[in-house]
Amino acid sequence: MRYRDAAHVDVLGFYARRPQLGKFYRLLGYAGIAAGVVACDPLRLTVLLAALVLGWLAAWYQIVGTLWRSSLVAAIALVAIKLSLLRCGAGL
Repeated sequence: MRYRDAAHVDVLGFYARRPQLGKFYRLLGYAGIAAGVVACDPLRLTVLLAALVLGWLAAWYQIVGTLWRSSLVAAIALVAIKLSLLRCGAGL
């Protein structure tokens, strides 16, 4: 028996049910990471964070798998950490 054949293992959430949309959201996440690294203005970072969260929600609503949304989650985490550092006064 293979691991994925076990009845108690649910791996369907990781795969895209609509892979053509999944590729778009993965690239959107990579662009969000790049924009988060470049941006240093708190207002721009806030707008970027809101856009990334809305993009993640859109991907979730369109039943795009977790594996394809992972770059969006990484971009959200990066921007949130950077905003927190700016708020605490740490120099970037």
